[in-house]
Order: sequence, then structure tokens, then C-alpha cells
Amino acid sequence: MYYDFYLSMWKHRTIEEVDEADIYRGVEKGNITEEEYEVIVNTPKE
Repeated sequence: MYYDFYLSMWKHRTIEEVDEADIYRGVEKGNITEEEYEVIVNTPKE
């Protein structure tokens, strides 16, 4: 559920600058796994 949210936020980071730390907070909160985090931050910006 949260994976798609974080992936979308990462891929469409044009208005607000989103960095790896923002996405990693999802791991810290338990919303996404470390593996999902790695996939997200290695996804190119659209």
C-alpha cells in the first residue's frame, strides 16, 4: 500500500524536492521494507 505512494512521490519529485532521506523515513516508520526502499531510490525520475 505505502510502496506505491513512496514510489510515486519519488518518480514525480518535481514540485517538492524529495531526497533519499524522505523515502527512508518510510522504512523507519515500517511503511516500506529496506528492499522496497532500494528499488524506489534506484527508479529514475519521470
